[in-house]
Amino acid sequence: MSISEVNKFPGGGAKSGRQFDDIFNNIRVSDSSSIEEMNFSIVQRWNHAKGKDPKRMNIYREALLPEQDVVFNISVIGEEAIFLMDNLENMAEKHYLFYKEFFLDKGFDKKYIQDNTEAPIYLGAGSGIWTKTNIRQMNKEKIDRIQMKNKMKNQGVMKLTKYPTNIISKIVKTKDFYEMGKCNFEVKKKS
Repeated sequence: MSISEVNKFPGGGAKSGRQFDDIFNNIRVSDSSSIEEMNFSIVQRWNHAKGKDPKRMNIYREALLPEQDVVFNISVIGEEAIFLMDNLENMAEKHYLFYKEFFLDKGFDKKYIQDNTEAPIYLGAGSGIWTKTNIRQMNKEKIDRIQMKNKMKNQGVMKLTKYPTNIISKIVKTKDFYEMGKCNFEVKKKS
């Protein structure tokens, strides 16, 4: 099998009798540096429907406290993986802008949307399907199926969490509410 045939393999995991080539084989992510226990909290999810006040849900998640730094190393080999890492911040910003236009700008109160300090990304359970879905590559029919399957009205509700803070925040526009799972990241190359 030639390299071009391997790269054309449609994915879906390794198949018996076929060579498996996946870009993620060329990317290694380390554990993060130590995070003190006092920097974690159990937070409640709140749903924010368009035109309504946030409503508390009986759903809780473990979360980092606001504005905490987490540092880890990513090692890559191969041109494709290096290109991906070199462009990761730009790709995240493009996805965010599409997500913002598709979802956040559709009638949600802007005071619940944090500013970005670096490249935005949503992590963890509970941040909403559109934060983790490549909606740029979906047609209307597929989006409609997702909405029906999840019993959504329009695109659904914005997921928030509430954490009382006494710090002057760079990102929070309204007292205590944060977008669930929203983080900002920066890639720094080691010399």
